[in-house]
Amino acid sequence: MSSNRDSEIMVSVNCVTYNHKDYIRQALDSFLMQKTSFEFEILVHDDASTDGTGDILREYEKKVPRKGAPSDSDREPVLTGNRQHQRSV
Repeated sequence: MSSNRDSEIMVSVNCVTYNHKDYIRQALDSFLMQKTSFEFEILVHDDASTDGTGDILREYEKKVPRKGAPSDSDREPVLTGNRQHQRSV
């Protein structure tokens, strides 16, 4: 991580989901629309959904820029995952 304090993650948004395909887009969009002056990350734990929630999470994973990726903004959210059934967004 950079020594520049402005690039450190200041907030982690944790979202736990199981079979929420009808709601997960709204939740993710609401996280992503936040305007901040600091870095944040969105951590989504999908507890092995069987209704297509994982497909939606993989869709967001492809379309949302990651930290360090070229973008117009230097404040893009960081989207990660780190559990066996967790889907990174």
